[in-house]
Amino acid sequence: MSAPRAPSPRRPWPSSAPSSGPSTPGGRSAATSPSSADQPTFDPLPRILKENPVITKQTARTLAAAAALAATITLPGAVPGAPAALAAAPAATVPSATGHSTAADARSTRLDRATVIGWVELYLQAWKDKDDVAVGKLFTRDAVYQEVPGDPGRTFVGRAAIRKYWRGITKGQSDVTTRYGEPVIQGDRAAVELWITLKGGGKWMTIIETNVMTFDRHGRVSRNAEYWTLRQGKFAPPRGWGSGS
Repeated sequence: MSAPRAPSPRRPWPSSAPSSGPSTPGGRSAATSPSSADQPTFDPLPRILKENPVITKQTARTLAAAAALAATITLPGAVPGAPAALAAAPAATVPSATGHSTAADARSTRLDRATVIGWVELYLQAWKDKDDVAVGKLFTRDAVYQEVPGDPGRTFVGRAAIRKYWRGITKGQSDVTTRYGEPVIQGDRAAVELWITLKGGGKWMTIIETNVMTFDRHGRVSRNAEYWTLRQGKFAPPRGWGSGS
């Protein structure tokens, strides 16, 4: 509501399995593996760099060393010299430069449109009802609510602080009407446009707002950042507002 890594090995890694010797980590005797002359050379480094362009060469070498170790184990049905696990596995998940979820992370989350819409409708109903208890239930225990991001005096941490803020900001409001747009969802975050009209001090005002929220796995919000503008008077949204078109 508005105004309301491990170091890179310094030694070369093996390109093929030994033809004899003690058991390998996979429990198979190295003596049963084809000789190095019969096995193709497997160098995973080019593939790792190609599929993960943002990681450093040092990290790539570390992954390649692990892959080469796996190459010394011949699994049933596997091509000798090529680790089946690496060949079948997807590219490694790499954190984005912004610190937010990557595309791979987004595919694994359970946040969906129904969860976001349900949360927004409860939030707006609590706004109309001036119900700080209902609002508190929508947030995690240690949630961060940023009425104005970057302003410590307008940032509220924890349910008690959020409820106190909510009681104060809604006290003088009346005739509240609410609309919301189609949510935009990525990973565990969602952005939703809000269009609010209300009376404050007996005068109409319109709040045009976008909330950017981070959800936990239970459907509660752990962080809410608001970006809004206030217009004096009562206005309807323009054609196409909130639809993304």
